Amino acid sequence: MLEARLEAVRRRGGNPFLAEQVPTAAIALKQGVGRLIRRHDDRGVLVLCDPRLVSKPYGRVFMASLPPLTRTTALADVQAFFDPSCAEPSAAAETAHEP
Repeated sequence: MLEARLEAVRRRGGNPFLAEQVPTAAIALKQGVGRLIRRHDDRGVLVLCDPRLVSKPYGRVFMASLPPLTRTTALADVQAFFDPSCAEPSAAAETAHEP
């Protein structure tokens, strides 16, 4: 079934990766976040270790699919998230909002 959809995109002159696979994967990521955060008072950390999400143009599709979250590259920010007695988040933390 997947191969048939990819082939149909190819026949139309499209890029199967960008037209079919990236959007499908972005939906799966969004659903995963929805399973982490179900209620307003739920808390969690989503760790995305694939540098392509910020280095490749298609990474914006993934990041835009997520709800507004604080993003950071500093381990101290994650530690502070789990330990409220820690200091304020570092300058590396930023709140991300959908465009």
